Amino acid sequence: MLHMSNGSLIRLGYDADSFSANALVDIYAKLGDIEAAMMVFEKILLPDIVSWNTLITGCALHGFHDLTLELLQEMKVLGTTPNMFTLSSILKACAGMGMIDLGRQINSHLMKVGFDTNVFVCVGLVDMYSKCGLMEDARRVFNLMPMQDLIYWNSIISAYVQNLNDEEAISLFCDMQKEGFNCNQTTLSTILKPIASLQLIDASKEIHSYAIKLGLESDVYVTNSLIDAYGKCHYTEDAKKPIERTSKCCMEMLHMSNGSLIRLGYDADSFSANALVDIYAKLGDIEAAMMVFEKILLPDIVSWNTLITGCALHGFHDLTLELLQEMKVLGTTPNMFTLSSILKACAGMGMIDLGRQINSHLMKVGFDTNVFVCVGLVDMYSKCGLMEDARRVFNLMPMQDLIYWNSIISAYVQNLNDEEAISLFCDMQKEGFNCNQTTLSTILKPIASLQLIDASKEIHSYAIKLGLESDVYVTNSLIDAYGKCHYTEDAKKVFVILYLFVTCFIFIY
Repeated sequence: MLHMSNGSLIRLGYDADSFSANALVDIYAKLGDIEAAMMVFEKILLPDIVSWNTLITGCALHGFHDLTLELLQEMKVLGTTPNMFTLSSILKACAGMGMIDLGRQINSHLMKVGFDTNVFVCVGLVDMYSKCGLMEDARRVFNLMPMQDLIYWNSIISAYVQNLNDEEAISLFCDMQKEGFNCNQTTLSTILKPIASLQLIDASKEIHSYAIKLGLESDVYVTNSLIDAYGKCHYTEDAKKPIERTSKCCMEMLHMSNGSLIRLGYDADSFSANALVDIYAKLGDIEAAMMVFEKILLPDIVSWNTLITGCALHGFHDLTLELLQEMKVLGTTPNMFTLSSILKACAGMGMIDLGRQINSHLMKVGFDTNVFVCVGLVDMYSKCGLMEDARRVFNLMPMQDLIYWNSIISAYVQNLNDEEAISLFCDMQKEGFNCNQTTLSTILKPIASLQLIDASKEIHSYAIKLGLESDVYVTNSLIDAYGKCHYTEDAKKVFVILYLFVTCFIFIY
């Protein structure tokens, strides 16, 4: 299986049933081999909506816009009704071909059938209008979204960046921050483009600092965008820092034993030292992290937080609390990132009294609405078995985004309250939030425990629609759910999907 050319899997008979055939269509379509995808698709006797969507999505993704629209017509003629996933792909084709009239017709249809609030559809509409240069229409779609989560914000900010409206993109980024949304690598790499264009050095440094706090400073897209921003601002020394940090990570992982970087002198300046502390702490080598930390003449809040976070992450709870006391004695005030790590130590040691004191302090200083802090509080209370307190924190959150929902659902799962976990998952769906692999793999545990076969199949179908059917965590959870429901054939099919995907991936690379 590791040495086959495209088409060999078909000859081995993996297109014999519709489930496996859909999986193969998905693999070939995602790889851009539309010809192979079509070959498999044409062998399906009764292609369902999943079959059509998989092929149409692949065509739209790789720029086969004419074929995308032809497939839409064909599926309608053959009696399959397009759904929101189909139409979001068609919008991509409209954008690619500049077919704004068809795009507007689809927009009107989506409003009539009530799909215009779906995340895939809304993002597709924003993308279509922005690529056609119609930013007023794109902004109108964004403004009408009932729940503006991070995916929506990223889409509209990216739209303004693509249309070279740098000031409005930055203004929207600031609005997003005021609304309490956290960024991901997409947000940061996108917003750095207008910042670089306008040569805003202070903003560049702020984004750099924020990337470090979020643990995204080694992400290749963020790093490249930071280098570009610093370069355009003529701050070449700062531009070198992201390169140095990324290269240190690679050197650590690829060529060096623990401690080698210190001996090579990479702890000479505070920036490099913080980077090394971060690497060693994340690897769990707290001794090496401490060695570098102790060489920093004036450790700042980033230095302390990096070490404390690493200790809390790897279960060194006593040391975590000792470091908190030490940093306070030496005059560094803990911030929300520090305290969220301390909450992890409180949870690990069952120190609920200290946890409650931190909770009260956070409320006084106004940190109790921060995502890191709130998730830390939910985690602490749930690990101490205090689900009423965990739920109270969740209910008081001003903006309940996906991270919050995942934390409270996971809390109920950990405390073996399967019914309440499933009930919360249903509430999250009603609120219009979309899932990620964490949500699906978490909710499949109580579904498996209660042996709910219909729910297992629904989650499976949802995973396919979200493109998560090949995620290892989701796949393992699905196999477990089907197994506990005594549906061994379905469990085998899921395993085959993962096997095929991994095999093709290994072959390609």
